[in-house]
Amino acid sequence: MVIILGFIAKLISSRSLKITKSVLLSIELIIVVIKLSLTKYKLGQTMKLTIISLILIFTNSCIQNEPEHKWLSGNEYERLDTVAKHLRGNDLVMWEVDFRHKKLYEAIKTNNKPYALYQLKKIGLTMELGSERRSKRKKSYDWFFENAIPVMQEAIENDDKPIEEFKSFTAKCVTCHTMEKVAYMPVIKPWEK
Repeated sequence: MVIILGFIAKLISSRSLKITKSVLLSIELIIVVIKLSLTKYKLGQTMKLTIISLILIFTNSCIQNEPEHKWLSGNEYERLDTVAKHLRGNDLVMWEVDFRHKKLYEAIKTNNKPYALYQLKKIGLTMELGSERRSKRKKSYDWFFENAIPVMQEAIENDDKPIEEFKSFTAKCVTCHTMEKVAYMPVIKPWEK
């Protein structure tokens, strides 16, 4: 039994496999199988059960054997910080909001209520996720969630002059930018093109 466990340990270390819970459970299973086999079964059956257990170990552990990404390394928290850094702060959020702002205008202009509501929902979601990532901007986000999105949604749903409300919605974008006191591109007013 010691020889078999030594063999397993050598194989695991030589293939640089990670010891996971499934590997440890498989090793425990081998020990139980060997103990049972030596007491109740013939030696040939012991070898069959041991081989089956070895197959289980390597099936479970080989799946875990992926090399780390060069740009995404470290422990779980360090990798999450790296991903967060790549997502950046508000600039990507505002890039998507700008895109969806234009699509919202097009949907309203063409009287496509479902698409307009979809774009407004995505603007809200994008900004909500941005608010989580950039908590120092939360006050402005919350102001926009309370003062701009519900009124715009109501105007679209009730066909209550949505293009006029869109102009007000856009002015609220500018108000939010001003509240943050950061450099920004002026919001393009598509109705003035």
